[in-house]
Amino acid sequence: MKMTDGKKTVEITMKVWNDFNTGYSPDWSNDFFNAGILPYDEDEDFFIVDDVDYCIEQAEEWEAEDENNAVFVEEL
Repeated sequence: MKMTDGKKTVEITMKVWNDFNTGYSPDWSNDFFNAGILPYDEDEDFFIVDDVDYCIEQAEEWEAEDENNAVFVEEL
């Protein structure tokens, strides 16, 4: 999920490791951040949030809850 607060733009991917399939689940960051209710910039292809750093912190807290959770953040 690409997001920006006007100061920083990142792509956050959140996945769960699945030992049964020996691979990661599909990305579900859109569900985690309720992307359906966020403003979306179609021209730039990203969601608009109040604070990107806060979103990263929330994703990292989710990652720390379970050893199988993984968060990947790329600054764009």
